[in-house]
Amino acid sequence: MQTASAETNRFEADGRYFVKVAGVAELEQRSFKVVTIDDRHILLLRADGQIRALDSRCPHMGYPLSQGTIKDGVLRCHWHHWRFDLSSGGCFTEGGDDVAVFPLMIRDGAVWVSPVPLEGYVRSRTEKLMGDLRQGMEERNTFLIAKAVAGLRAMNVPDRDILSAGAMHGLRFRQGGFSMGLTILTCMGLLVPHLQADDKALADVHGLVNCARDSFSGPPRRMLRPLPSTQFTGKAQLTRWFRLFIEDREAAGAERILRSAVAAGYSMEDLIELLVVAATDHYFLSTGHVIDFTNKAFELFEVMTADGALPIGETDTQEVLATTLSAVVRPMAMGFRHEEDADWHETIEPQEALFSALPTLLAQPRDPHWASDGRPEALRDGMLAGKPDEITQALQHALEQGASVAALSSVLARAGIHRVARFHVQNEEDWDDVLHVISYANAIDSLTRRASGRSLEGDLALMKAVTHGAMFVYLTEMKKPVIGALNGHAVGIGFALSLYFDIRIAAESAKLSMIFVRRGLAPELGASWILPRLIGFAPALEMALTGRMVTAREALELKLVSRVVPDDELHSAAHALAADIANNCSPLGIAEAKRLFYHHRTMDLDAALIENEATTRRMSKSADFKEGLRAFAEKRPPKFTGR
Repeated sequence: MQTASAETNRFEADGRYFVKVAGVAELEQRSFKVVTIDDRHILLLRADGQIRALDSRCPHMGYPLSQGTIKDGVLRCHWHHWRFDLSSGGCFTEGGDDVAVFPLMIRDGAVWVSPVPLEGYVRSRTEKLMGDLRQGMEERNTFLIAKAVAGLRAMNVPDRDILSAGAMHGLRFRQGGFSMGLTILTCMGLLVPHLQADDKALADVHGLVNCARDSFSGPPRRMLRPLPSTQFTGKAQLTRWFRLFIEDREAAGAERILRSAVAAGYSMEDLIELLVVAATDHYFLSTGHVIDFTNKAFELFEVMTADGALPIGETDTQEVLATTLSAVVRPMAMGFRHEEDADWHETIEPQEALFSALPTLLAQPRDPHWASDGRPEALRDGMLAGKPDEITQALQHALEQGASVAALSSVLARAGIHRVARFHVQNEEDWDDVLHVISYANAIDSLTRRASGRSLEGDLALMKAVTHGAMFVYLTEMKKPVIGALNGHAVGIGFALSLYFDIRIAAESAKLSMIFVRRGLAPELGASWILPRLIGFAPALEMALTGRMVTAREALELKLVSRVVPDDELHSAAHALAADIANNCSPLGIAEAKRLFYHHRTMDLDAALIENEATTRRMSKSADFKEGLRAFAEKRPPKFTGR
């Protein structure tokens, strides 16, 4: 059926609209003509007595096909010599993209073209680009991946489907299972819906390339089968088996059990419990990566199956779930167990004392109002400043007050964020650890929100994971003194960062300002919390409300800096102070002194005195204390070891 519009240059036929673009006689005089319809550039050409319409640009590098040559129905592009079938647009060159061909009609001596490509092109184009994406993943070819992403998005293929195709490749072609590549890809999948349109393609490529790199050149995973039947096997039995095989580092057996649980229709909450119970039988597996991978596996499955979808080419939701979750098993079975790490030894006894009390504590009713009266903030500060026994006692006290596991995991997540915010920017060696803190804390908080409160065994495992995370927050505390040398202008965020230095030395020309209010902002990065504690409430509030510049001499009077030196002596003064501390002070004593000062800011004097006495008793047994006494008696410099 054809319908003419009021405009003489347009009509509709069979659900398409056609636009008058040229006269037949015009193409008899010259064989090529480029026309534009709705921002699409279309090449009209006459060859072998027929007029055809196709995209005017070569799909490889955009070279104008109007400058190509035709022989026997084949169009050759003269840039890289790709050749195309004029009828279908198909490319004869290996790996080449097809060129779009458009419907065309001849009416009353005029050429009419629809700007929508033929359906066969759209379908084959999508299949071709998906094939290119798979090839790019297999070859770790960034260019091919990026080109496939751009083409698929131009064909309106959802970002979810693009990332899911890469995820299934990573799940099947990395023998070691879940790792950095799939983690980054999952993060991009969660981020893409919230990005501006121009940034979505970059996020897709970033996730896919990292996944391709992580799964490149190694052998593929062997996809195991579930047990022949779980008809006579209960959940408790499967859980015991799974823990046994993880304990024995037998990944294949553990994977078959997990796949059996999926095949038996276990709920997501049951599967989380199965995995977390085994993951917490040991301490902080692989620096917390195992818990993070577990959470990311569930998030990845949700990304791939959002709105009831499945990855392209997949037909079985259970198989996609089993393939995704089973990628966590090998990292769990083979992960490093941190009770074997000397750094964790001081944390084990306090944790075991708490774990022995957990069954009784968690069996009691939970108080939904526990989070009132500043309790979460006090617990967070305790996690950031306390010793292992103090942290576990605080967690136990919170449970006795009725705190839920979900509430405590939320406190841990906030402590992880504060650990990053309070971590000094120049502490380059330990940044990996502090980033692991926030990724682990986020992961266990997410898993807890999904599955806590359903069973005692599940809550026990989640609470153990929360406790492991709290210990890692303690272990990543910056124990070395940080000296800041301030020159030039420290304003806004730069000023806020300087507040995290333990000692500040300023050059005479230095100027400082909380300039936020003069830029339409409020103080950031905790400056409103730290500055009043350094110089007092009134002068801190004045700096915040005026945003004015403070000179180095005024900063010294405010006790915001400890000394002011000539500009050309700033770095030598800072280095001299650092050398004096390093050469003459005990690392153990420095760490304890720093901890006590920051911890005691929120304590009363009686509590501080009690902790001082306990710290002195403990440190008087240290090798550093004995060395300090010997060095004093022998009138020589001490040789401290930090023990």
